[in-house]
Amino acid sequence: MNSPAHDQSVTIKDKYPHEKYTAIDLLYANQYIYLCTTHIKRKNQQS
Repeated sequence: MNSPAHDQSVTIKDKYPHEKYTAIDLLYANQYIYLCTTHIKRKNQQS
């Protein structure tokens, strides 16, 4: 099963491969990925 967070990050890179990401963009992206991964880990621990 694919995780939505992974799919979305790949889509952004595919759509804008030559975009220059600012530090703030990367900060938000890292925060988003962190929240998604921690949420997935919690779900996996419950089951």
